[in-house]
Amino acid sequence: PYLTLSNLAYTRFYGGPLSQSIDQALGEIERTLEQMLTLARLSASDLNVDRAALQKTLERLQHKIDRIADTI
Repeated sequence: PYLTLSNLAYTRFYGGPLSQSIDQALGEIERTLEQMLTLARLSASDLNVDRAALQKTLERLQHKIDRIADTI
């Protein structure tokens, strides 16, 4: 069965294992986005940083988010 928005809302409202898995996945995505924001701020700063390395790390984190999103 496909996960629809209404099924997701029902499961999230009433709880259950699916809700917990989704909450964990969303929490991991949120932490990853916070890391990405920190790296973006570092890149935008006047500090002497390796922006190519930062970009590579940002791309790796984006792939991580994509993998997590594919599971929910």
